[in-house]
Amino acid sequence: MKPSLAAVTTATILLTALAGCTTAASPSSPTMSPAVPSPTPSVSASAAPLTTQQLCLTKFSKAELLAWSPATVKDFRTFQYGGPKANVPLADAFPGVVETTKGAWCGTKEGKDTIRWWAVVAGQQPARVIDINGPGEGKYRGEISPPAIRIPAPNATHS
Repeated sequence: MKPSLAAVTTATILLTALAGCTTAASPSSPTMSPAVPSPTPSVSASAAPLTTQQLCLTKFSKAELLAWSPATVKDFRTFQYGGPKANVPLADAFPGVVETTKGAWCGTKEGKDTIRWWAVVAGQQPARVIDINGPGEGKYRGEISPPAIRIPAPNATHS
């Protein structure tokens, strides 16, 4: 019994990502007729969805990725900070992509005490959100709970 195209695609993605090479036919591997194009490593409806960390790693190296958190395009478009008039940096992000599309907040190391936050959606260019500067901001955090972007409160006291 031949494996499904989805199984072959998933196996090809994993082998290509892990080994960095292409697969060759062997007596134990499936064969395909020459009329059928070879599957290419891409995310498809039949492949398992990427984790939030994996989605960030499609755009940033492991060495620069400090933190990640799940989100949707709606989360990105409605994110705001500042005032009295709020800054909404991603209001028009990812044109043509539906609001329910899953994505990731990805924090990258930009310096000893700086983290740069990005909005990432599969198949789109990452959108830069904000740089956060302060003691400890350039440290590895791993997966964090939404809301992903923590904007430190000013040191000034209010009376």
